[in-house]
Amino acid sequence: MCIAWVPDLREAVATAKTGHTSIKGMPLFSTRNGKPLSYSTVRGWWLKAISASGIKDGRMRDIRAKTGTDAKKREINSEALL
Repeated sequence: MCIAWVPDLREAVATAKTGHTSIKGMPLFSTRNGKPLSYSTVRGWWLKAISASGIKDGRMRDIRAKTGTDAKKREINSEALL
């Protein structure tokens, strides 16, 4: 899955971060009320996405590894993100 880092998304993330002192405490996926989504909900979305894309062996943990790889390429401290 590839999501473009467009200005609207950048602004939304910046706004979301203003209410948190640590990004580690901020859920990536949440309900409209701000509560974290359950693992099973996110996993269901993930399975639908990889099925639709034709990926045979995609795992959610691949997102974390990809984040670290991308950060390293951009010379960002990946440990701060993970």
